[in-house]
Amino acid sequence: MALRKRQVAIQHENRDTGKVVVRCLSVFIDIVLWRCWSDELVIEVKGEDEFLTNVSFYAVPNLMRIKVREEETLTDLAKLITQLGSELP
Repeated sequence: MALRKRQVAIQHENRDTGKVVVRCLSVFIDIVLWRCWSDELVIEVKGEDEFLTNVSFYAVPNLMRIKVREEETLTDLAKLITQLGSELP
């Protein structure tokens, strides 16, 4: 899977529902003096028919987080999603 290739930790994967939960630290809202952090990214893949697949990304907010520790790595969600999309057939 493309996520493993990018060394993104997969926390949960359900092939029946098409839901994948990955552990990655990201900022998905950055407003002047306030940032909303996310520790998890939920990816849902649903096949609408044989020619159409719908992929949804949800960043799960962690409202208790106020900073990043020195040993943590921040993931750029826009870049990750673009890279995943470029690998689709």
